[in-house]
Amino acid sequence: MPQSRLPPHNEEAEQSILGALLIDKDAIIAVAEFLRPEHFYKDAHGKIYQAMISLYEEREPIDLITLVGKLKKQGDYKMSGGNEYLTELVDRVPTSTNVEYYARIVEEHS
Repeated sequence: MPQSRLPPHNEEAEQSILGALLIDKDAIIAVAEFLRPEHFYKDAHGKIYQAMISLYEEREPIDLITLVGKLKKQGDYKMSGGNEYLTELVDRVPTSTNVEYYARIVEEHS
């Protein structure tokens, strides 16, 4: 029986990007020009990132409160994992220093 193969992706890099964007208001500047929601392998991550980009374009802060509101407005709150998962993303990332590096990994694997 042939094994199904997953396309190349790096879920840890995806989570690190999203967590970094939540802990550092300026981190999005480093990735917004080249990273797109469709670069994310996990659909929920793409939806979360799209909500963050929308907040950035609307000149709104990107934090848990505004992100939850945007995800609810877009109808993507439940599929994104809700507050528990978003909080987990923040807890996984101690610093946003490597956000651009992680974004390049995700872009390359897309």
